[in-house]
Amino acid sequence: MTDHEVSAYLHNLGLEIKRSTLQQWRHTGGGPSYIKIKSKVRYTQESVDAWLNSFKLQKSTSEE
Repeated sequence: MTDHEVSAYLHNLGLEIKRSTLQQWRHTGGGPSYIKIKSKVRYTQESVDAWLNSFKLQKSTSEE
C-alpha cells in the first residue's frame, strides 16, 4: 500500500492520519512498518493492522 492508500484505509477506520504524517513518522521512527524498494515506500495491510493493534484499548474511568 502507498502512503495515500494507508491514509485512506485509516480514514475508513475513523482515523484521520495524513500522508505527510506517515512520511514524518518514517523519519522519526513511528508509525507502521514499511518496506522500501528502490525509491518506493510500501506498507502491507498486515503491518498497518499490527501497528494499530499495538495500542492498548483504553477503558473509560466509569468502566473501572
